[in-house]
Amino acid sequence: MLESLKQKLINGEPVLYVAFGDSITEGYGVSEGWPEKLVKELKKKYSSADIKLINKGRAGDTVEDGLFRLDNDVIENKPDFVSINFGINDAMSAVPLAVFEKNLNEMINIIKSKTQAEILAISSEILEDEEADKTVRKYYDKIQKVSREQKIAFVDIHRYWHQKIREGVDINSLLIPGLDHPNEEGYKLFAKIIADIF
Repeated sequence: MLESLKQKLINGEPVLYVAFGDSITEGYGVSEGWPEKLVKELKKKYSSADIKLINKGRAGDTVEDGLFRLDNDVIENKPDFVSINFGINDAMSAVPLAVFEKNLNEMINIIKSKTQAEILAISSEILEDEEADKTVRKYYDKIQKVSREQKIAFVDIHRYWHQKIREGVDINSLLIPGLDHPNEEGYKLFAKIIADIF
């Protein structure tokens, strides 16, 4: 997966990257979110990389909200690479899991049918409230299932963060206090985890 994208990065071919998602993609609360940091990581890894980023994260969005703006924000840009990062707002709004899965499949199908883009889906950070975190995990499991069925790349940030916490990393060192959003260090971790699959 992402092989043709890796080849473009190696060859220095122009890559238009649309980061599509909610406030986690937008980079809420920080000067620079994970998509911006990911581009920097990829340029470190591939010195010839020519990546143009369009960040289309929007605070509060569910997958259904994303579907409403998919044509304008993603398809019309004719991207080579699209990351999809939703789930927390669906979980907090109690969107039924079956509806979430259906909407996510529809989003991926539209991107596949209307662009040549490589697609990457990701989960997000740990939530401080344990019950909320368990709830949102169910949505991330759906993202993993859909990604497998759709044969697209998936990076499980959420599981990786849990691993880090088990290794002794203080969750407060990665989150903005009381906001349930990553801080600069948290977003750096996002970018490094994703860059590792390239």
